Amino acid sequence: MPADGLGGSIGSAPGGVNGFAPAAYWCGETTRAPSLPCSCSRRGRRVRRCRGYRGGPPYPSPVAGQKVYDTAGVLSPATRARAESIIAGIEQRSAAQVVVYTQIKPESDTQDAAARDAAALIDQWGIGRKGFDDSLGILLDLDESRCHGQAQLYAGSGFRAAFMT
Repeated sequence: MPADGLGGSIGSAPGGVNGFAPAAYWCGETTRAPSLPCSCSRRGRRVRRCRGYRGGPPYPSPVAGQKVYDTAGVLSPATRARAESIIAGIEQRSAAQVVVYTQIKPESDTQDAAARDAAALIDQWGIGRKGFDDSLGILLDLDESRCHGQAQLYAGSGFRAAFMT
């Protein structure tokens, strides 16, 4: 496991657990971040997952004020809202910057691959204050079933020193 992250495998019973559950949605509309364009041929039809976006890097541009990006469509609206609320509290108390990102990326099936994806997300989006490096990226790299994959908590050095020691 990388020194700067915590990670592990995800596995759950069909239907999901702890707020993670596959959900059907209309292709092109969704729980996906609004900045993700849908270019698949199934746009407008009810599907399990849109084929128009594959996992990063590179990642789509972040949306101002949004901290939870469920591109895999596995988080319920209540879970997303609760995560946004918890992150807002963390940021208010500590000024640390936190983001949650889910994606379908079956080829990222090891902790090291998930750690590289999480580091790329933090670097590409510039999460964490300059001089403090107080970022935390929570990344879920999931396979096509959306019930198995890798979870990675990737923390900047400032976040690790302040909160993980």
